[in-house]
Amino acid sequence: MEQKRRREVEAGIRERGMRLTPQRYVILEYLRRCPGHPSAEEISREVNRSFPLASRATVYNTVSSLVSAGLILAVNFEDGVTRYDANLEPHHHFTCRICGTVSDVPAGRVEVQVKLRDEHKLEEFELTMRGICSKCVFKGGKRT
Repeated sequence: MEQKRRREVEAGIRERGMRLTPQRYVILEYLRRCPGHPSAEEISREVNRSFPLASRATVYNTVSSLVSAGLILAVNFEDGVTRYDANLEPHHHFTCRICGTVSDVPAGRVEVQVKLRDEHKLEEFELTMRGICSKCVFKGGKRT
């Protein structure tokens, strides 16, 4: 499984015409296995486990190039921090107001009817839902 994921990450980078650098590999691989939506600062901490001398600028430049190449998404939430997501499938986000966890919600699990005025042509949309995640609802086996 590890080898398959490695090949997928490497192929994704090369298919976009990018050079495969250790930093690009580590960041993209981390984002593909990370269930959350880490900030560049969080990514930097993770990358520094493998590359202790990787600067913050390197991480910021690398995530920017991965976003530009369409390999990851930059997602902005209310906290004003840009977070990164390797899930490129159509989806929405759910943010827990207690623990702050951001999770993906497949687009097919949400039914929304959107009406816009005639001057707009809707091509896509993303929802950010807020509430209490299942872990916080049932914390300690008790419903909060």
